[in-house]
Amino acid sequence: GSRAMARLLGIIQMDNGVDPDLWIHDEEEKYGIGKVRSLQKFFDTFGIHTETQTVEPHLCRFAGKKMQMAFKPHLRKDQ
Repeated sequence: GSRAMARLLGIIQMDNGVDPDLWIHDEEEKYGIGKVRSLQKFFDTFGIHTETQTVEPHLCRFAGKKMQMAFKPHLRKDQ
């Protein structure tokens, strides 16, 4: 719903002035985008276009097991 979308847009800093009190911040640090890479790197990696608030058409077909298998060899071990 609209609260879930507000949360998503808030976490990835695309909220365009939406009041942060309108979305739940539970476990935001745990499930957010992290601080290792820049926000722009996140957008570029996942094909998110902030100006138009659109994503690459192939993103939904790629997300899931296919994406996990492609990314897994490049992940670092938890410290």
